[in-house]
Amino acid sequence: MNNLVMPSLETINRLEANREELTTLVNKEVRLERKLRNMPSMQTMKEKEFLYKLALEYYKGQGLIFDAGLYLGVSTLCFGRGLKRNPHIGLKNMLQKPIQSFELGICTAGIANKINQIYPDILKMREGDSFLPILRSNIKEVQSLTRLYEGDICHWLQKIPEALYEIAFLDVLKTATVNDSVVSKIFPSLIPGRSVVIQQDFITPNLPWIQISMGYLKEYFEYLFTRSASTIYLNTKKIPKELVSKKFYDDFTLEESLALFAQSYPSDLDEFGQYKMELAKGLLIAYKTDINQGIKHLEGCRSQYEKFAQIKPWIRSVDDQINYARLLHLSLEASASS
Repeated sequence: MNNLVMPSLETINRLEANREELTTLVNKEVRLERKLRNMPSMQTMKEKEFLYKLALEYYKGQGLIFDAGLYLGVSTLCFGRGLKRNPHIGLKNMLQKPIQSFELGICTAGIANKINQIYPDILKMREGDSFLPILRSNIKEVQSLTRLYEGDICHWLQKIPEALYEIAFLDVLKTATVNDSVVSKIFPSLIPGRSVVIQQDFITPNLPWIQISMGYLKEYFEYLFTRSASTIYLNTKKIPKELVSKKFYDDFTLEESLALFAQSYPSDLDEFGQYKMELAKGLLIAYKTDINQGIKHLEGCRSQYEKFAQIKPWIRSVDDQINYARLLHLSLEASASS
């Protein structure tokens, strides 16, 4: 992708200053309050700490905070508590709530099991049940700073007004459709040289559309660092709306998709992260060609798996990924024939 639009001198200077600030910030020690430390979430302590520090020290009120995929609300609470202690902004003078939060709030079987383990004394949750009442209770203390959009994020993204976003936390890109909706709506509203994007599911084995999207937009972002499964980026120049009006998982050939996938690799990705990315690549190949080609790629990951399984017994195995690829393939066949 060639684009002749270069960042302005002002944006370049802003990039340098913000890059330095973020690099200092990520290494700065902070001890979260007990509620944030102990609150159940899909995030590690390092990820929680970074969100809190962003809201506490980096956020200057130049745009909103896009907070998508809350689960039980820890990201919202990290942002909210950080903002309350942020010395750079006057919360009382803000024209709208700075945290724009989005959560579907419907249990999958896995989420229902996790919630039942966390809250054994409440009514047992089942697949299809709403966990929004728990979420609302958990983030009640920061509701004055938060606009919570409940339900389908694709629906809401068609309705919310245009706005600038200074921070975008993305833990919601679980399907290719949601990925396309978020990228097309939010990325053109980032502030060049200022906006930070946290891709919380980047180093995971099941969502290859995220890697394709970031590879496609590589010249518009500077990769900064990784925190657990999250990759953090600084937006470097304005993203045209027409550039992201696409279906990232469907609009490219296999060769194009693999090239974009490879472009997205973080420069400092460790060997375990590479293993998870190779699993994601296997799903991509199975989707774009046929299931046998995808399985062939995944079979080639067995030596990596055997190495890590001894020290990380909880990791996704090659066999699990092959079974998952087969299930997706059957689902695609059923959709095509219906």
